[in-house]
This record gives sequence, structure tokens and C-alpha cells, in this order.
Amino acid sequence: MSLLSRRSSFRILLVFVLGACSGDQPSNGGDVVARVNGTALSAEDLVALLADHEDMPASADVVEAVADLWIDYTLLARAAAEDSTLAFLDFAPMVRARMDRDMLVTLRDSAMMADTAVTDDEIAPQLRAQLQRERLQEAESTFVSDVEARAGGLTMSEDAPSLARELAANPSGRLSGRAARRTLVEWDTGGLTAARLLTLLQQEPESLREQVAGSQVETLETFLMSLARRELLLAEARASGFEPPAGHADSLAASFAEEIETSARRLGLLPLDRAPGEDLESAIARAVREALGRNLSGAAPALALGPLSYQLRSDAAHAILNAGVGRAVLELGRIRAGRGTSSEGNPPIEAPSEVDSISS
Repeated sequence: MSLLSRRSSFRILLVFVLGACSGDQPSNGGDVVARVNGTALSAEDLVALLADHEDMPASADVVEAVADLWIDYTLLARAAAEDSTLAFLDFAPMVRARMDRDMLVTLRDSAMMADTAVTDDEIAPQLRAQLQRERLQEAESTFVSDVEARAGGLTMSEDAPSLARELAANPSGRLSGRAARRTLVEWDTGGLTAARLLTLLQQEPESLREQVAGSQVETLETFLMSLARRELLLAEARASGFEPPAGHADSLAASFAEEIETSARRLGLLPLDRAPGEDLESAIARAVREALGRNLSGAAPALALGPLSYQLRSDAAHAILNAGVGRAVLELGRIRAGRGTSSEGNPPIEAPSEVDSISS
């Protein structure tokens, strides 16, 4: 499971934590960490299942990440129970994100690799990698500045930050034709429109959208300018002929579908195993609990759904409850303290998202 910790230059650092859950439905809001439709994750059960895993910090980040993963698994298991072919999933956003990333990498390599080579005569071997990184960063910055200058520079509308907040707070909202075409950041040959920003926000974790919705103007301006530069670089990549060939999208979609199906089967979420007389919701709760157990034991990696998470959640009533998160953190810390062990644990594992950029 992943939890957004920060975003910089189109790189999302994800905190991966694993946990376990229950399908019980407590009535007291303070006892509930998360809800999805008619199912609840209780603070008591979460604490009981995390207490022995002292490498996981007793923190809100961990509890919220467990809740995020629990929501995704619950929704996926429920949908898969109705359609085991996973035909309800639209892989187009994942495909577009991968192709965009590949185009940016190709653009970077074609534009800069020749200018950043380090020869044996220049530096000792142990410093080669450091100099290579420094030259690459300098070349990237110079290249991006050149592309931006040729485009006439980037101009942000005065109300762009407030519009970004609105879109992040309501990602499922519909934009009229005029509102969708509204330009937030403009350059000579194009711009970052409200429709494009909404699409990008829908592809990111819910935690990022919450962060955008609550950010200050200066932070949002930096965020929007970074997105605009990325869009400008993608336009440069297409103009340079780096758009993947026809048929590549279908191949990627098939590959993503196979990966998701394989992971879901490995976790026991597909097909859903129901004991004789067991109702659907109980079977889902048990399957999710066992899937997270496999994650926790290291028997199977966590299933990161990426943009598919938004699709699953868009029609579901779901929430992570602050009161339940706080209660779980306090109780987990109390148990750890009683054992004389640290509640801080090991630092979270960080990994980049699928979407990278060559900009700085």
C-alpha cells in the first residue's frame, strides 16, 4: 500500500506499509478508522493485528495507509465478485501515464546524454557517478529553460490556485465545455487546462488531492507550474516524433490487466472463495483480511492500484475517520510502550510513482 508523503518535480514518494483489517461494523465513530459502503475497519482490530509488527511506526501515516489499502482491497474484491473478468476496470489512464513517462525519458536521453558524458581523464572513478548526476541535472535544467523560452514562457492565471483547490476537493465533478477549456497556465502554443488538471488529479492518490485542496497559494503555484512544464515537455516529445507506435497502447493495457489479475489471484481476492452458507460481505471481509496477512508476512507484495483506485472509489461511499485514526495511533503506542519497545519503528520505504519527469 502506498501513502503520499510529498510531490516534487512530478515525482511522488510513496510510503509503503502493510497491515490487516476486519469486516466488523462498530457503531461508535471513535472506534472506526475507515468505512466503505456498509463495511467498517475498527481501530481495535487494526491495533490488534499491527501490534506485533514493530517495524511499522505507531503513526497516523501508517494507520491511514492501512486504511487506504483496506478500502482498495474491499472495493476490488466486491467488484471482482460481480465480474471476475475485471472488465469494469479502465486501464486507459495507466496506459497514458506510462506512455507519457516513456516519452519524457526518451526526450531526456535524446537531448542530453551526449552532453553529460564523463571521460576517464576528467575525474577519479569514485567521483564519476556524482559528476554524472550533477551534469545531468544542469543539462535538464538548461533544456527545460530552453523549451520554455521557445514557447514564449509560462503565464499563470490569477485564479489558477483557487481553481486547483476546487478541482482537488471535488474530482468527480463535471466541467462544462467552457469551464473545461479554461486555461490555468498558458504558453504560445498551448496551455494547462482545467480539464487536463482534473484528469491528472483523478489519476493520483486521494492523499495528493487532499494535499492540493489544503495547500497555500505559493505551494499551488509551484505545483501548477511544474505540471505545465511537464505538459510542455510532452508536447516537445510528440513534436520530436517520440509518440509510441500504434498498437502500443493496447499492448500496455493487456499487460496491466494481466498484472492486476495475477496480483489479485495471488492475494486471494480473485476468485472470491465463499464457504458454504457464507454471505458475500463476510467472504469479502475474510478475503481482504487474508490478503493483507499475505502482505504482512511477505508472502505477496501489496497491490498498488494507482489510477484504478479512483475508478473503484468514485461510486462508493468511503471515508477515513480522524477520530478512529487517532485512537488507533494512541492505542498502538500504548501497547508498544508497555512492551518497552520503540513506537517509531523503521523508516517508511519510499518509491517513485509511475509518473516521472525530466524537469527540475
